[in-house]
Amino acid sequence: MVIAADSKPDIKSGPKFDSRPDMRRATARASQAEQALDQRGQDQRGMDQRLAELLCNNGTLTEQDFKRVLDAQREHGGRFGDTALRLGLVTEIDVRRALARQCELPTMLPDVASFSRQLVAAHQPGSARAEALRGVRSELLLRWFNQGHTTLAISETRAQQGAATLAANMAWLFAQLGQRTLLIDANLRRPEVQTLFKFDYKYGLADFLKGRFELKDVVNQVPGFNQLSIMFAGKRPDNPQELLSLDSFRYLIESVPDDFDIVIVVGPPVLECADMQVIAARTGGCMLNMRRHRTRLADLERARASLAPAAAPIVG
Repeated sequence: MVIAADSKPDIKSGPKFDSRPDMRRATARASQAEQALDQRGQDQRGMDQRLAELLCNNGTLTEQDFKRVLDAQREHGGRFGDTALRLGLVTEIDVRRALARQCELPTMLPDVASFSRQLVAAHQPGSARAEALRGVRSELLLRWFNQGHTTLAISETRAQQGAATLAANMAWLFAQLGQRTLLIDANLRRPEVQTLFKFDYKYGLADFLKGRFELKDVVNQVPGFNQLSIMFAGKRPDNPQELLSLDSFRYLIESVPDDFDIVIVVGPPVLECADMQVIAARTGGCMLNMRRHRTRLADLERARASLAPAAAPIVG
């Protein structure tokens, strides 16, 4: 039926409305709701991961327990804490304490503008790279630090493959968990940690090993971040391997766990000097950093063989 301009609409058929705007609005609302649910799911997964790290870090869950919870989550779904409770691996008090600790994690971090951009955990905490680093932290907690170890050396096969950068980011992330963390630059030949954190210091590891200063004189707290301290390498010595072989280095590695929960020692490239054998023997374990398209498999095998006399396991 055609309606003239001055005619009234047919009551039976009713006016003809265009329903497309309403449909578009409904579709937009549905899309927004779906995005909100996705974000909520991502936030929940992040909370679950932090809770799992805390329960593993304080010794409540073992690596085997952690895997049982993950398997049960894959099969039945649910929150990490609820699943661990259902399996009888934790108590309600354990979960409440971990959640309380989660809320107490340091959030007032220092001004990182002067730090190197390679400290991804500090500059870009929400990035995919930072998330990958947190995955490495979780693995180290489960496989090393929760097994009764406090100290770990990090090295590389050859220079400029990122060992110092990895160690610095790991130290930052462990400190963010509330762990009292000490980062030691034991690469006395080509130290790099100072170029990453870029703040002034007076004395370093080499000065301590020579017996010139006490331990408290060479440990530097990161300004504004009281959970993280650094022992820089100090002035480059002429005899780095001899210094690292002194009893003062053994004393250092044995003493610092009294004041720190996590101690990370950066060492020189394994294949470029024999210093790492001494360092790995003292720390009891070593992690080798590899860089895609740069680290050769043959070099990795040679590095493993070189560290074998130190009787220190290669953690990763």
